[in-house]
Amino acid sequence: MYRGAVVWAASVAVGVTLAPLGAHAQLPPDDRPRILDAEGMAAYEQGAYDDAATKLWRAESACEDRVCAPSILARILLHRAIVSVARKHRSAILLFKAARNTDPTVLPEPKYLENPDVQSAFEEVLLSERCAAARTAECVPGFDGHPVPVKQEVNHRIPVYIEFPSEFGVVKAVVYVRPNRDELYHAVPLHPAGHGYGALIPCDYVEVTGDVASYIRGYDGDGKAVAGVGSESVPLITKIVDDLDVPVTDFKGRSLRCPSCAWFPTPDSHNELTPAPPPILPRVRSRGCAACSAAIAADDVPTGLLWLSASFTACALAWRRRRRRRDPTAAPG
Repeated sequence: MYRGAVVWAASVAVGVTLAPLGAHAQLPPDDRPRILDAEGMAAYEQGAYDDAATKLWRAESACEDRVCAPSILARILLHRAIVSVARKHRSAILLFKAARNTDPTVLPEPKYLENPDVQSAFEEVLLSERCAAARTAECVPGFDGHPVPVKQEVNHRIPVYIEFPSEFGVVKAVVYVRPNRDELYHAVPLHPAGHGYGALIPCDYVEVTGDVASYIRGYDGDGKAVAGVGSESVPLITKIVDDLDVPVTDFKGRSLRCPSCAWFPTPDSHNELTPAPPPILPRVRSRGCAACSAAIAADDVPTGLLWLSASFTACALAWRRRRRRRDPTAAPG
């Protein structure tokens, strides 16, 4: 009798232990991914971005294992993209595209689109889709589908070009640029060009190698941002490198090399896209170098070279005077 009681108790214990496992095994195929997805977005709304990213990654893995419906997988991918924006990861754009490829009818929830960075990243994906569908220059073909080139040679200005769909009602466009190792974005206005807006990012931003970050905003007549590409947290990146086999040119095939006196602010009078870009950083001037730069900008190369050779000493003296003003104790030699 004692042995029978022990066997009965053991059977009950095993049954109680295995019951939850059996119930879990009977869950509908999409329930576990949905639960993990909900937990991930709850963590996101509480600001626990790393925890949210982990749960959503597990949700996607569970979805692939259980062969979820495309709409559920697309929702999880959208949520992963939203969390990636918060974590300032560039994978956000790729995740948004993956979600659109999985099920384009699934859209981010409106409450998440209230975040301007999330909205901007999602709109960039939609803009690229319209560009591909229309096979137009909406994202300028010369830059491999990007409004700015992905690479440019050092001391060469960066061209920008974008076309906004007419339904946005854009009347003004601005590119916001952050040079390498700078913490702030600077506004560079875009000018009407072709069927869109374009400009040249000035020489001040391309003096050293590294990443130049940028994003674009289009404004309507009331000054409201109605369209854009990139954002402060997920910007467009142009890598400034020492040498390119073929540096990116302007839209007419002309070189964008900065003038020899590039450390003096000069108007880009030879390119109609940027009639007179404002100098972002203070620079020293001298008459010789100003004349040299003006001549080169006007494509008068012989005169420019003459001024360059004649003004070399003037440039050196101006630099020395500036140095002495900064340090009055410096030796006069």
